[in-house]
Amino acid sequence: MVDKAVLRRRIERLDAPADIKVLLEKLLEATLVVGDKIIQVGSKILEVVFDFAKAYPSIALGVAAALVMSFLVHSIPGLGPILSPFLTPILLILGIGLGALNEMMDVSMKVKMAGVEAQFRSFGMR
Repeated sequence: MVDKAVLRRRIERLDAPADIKVLLEKLLEATLVVGDKIIQVGSKILEVVFDFAKAYPSIALGVAAALVMSFLVHSIPGLGPILSPFLTPILLILGIGLGALNEMMDVSMKVKMAGVEAQFRSFGMR
């Protein structure tokens, strides 16, 4: 588990509006009480999101672009709320797909996939 101070520094370094940073700080403090234990849900969510964005920047950019386009479609008066439930999944699929294709074309991704392939071969899978 990453320390909250590290996540706070990542949030501070983001090139995002102050409102977004405040919301991320609130998410960082989100907890869940299960029985007599307190689970730091927010920090775990942010840790996974930051790690994913670092490992797969093209996919993260594709998702962000798809969500922005989905918001713009939804904001069209009258027609937006009707089209948005259909176009949002399509835009996300396109964003993730194009991002994944870009990641696969990247040399470092080929190296990662070769490592995964080698692991499967060691298990006797082809």
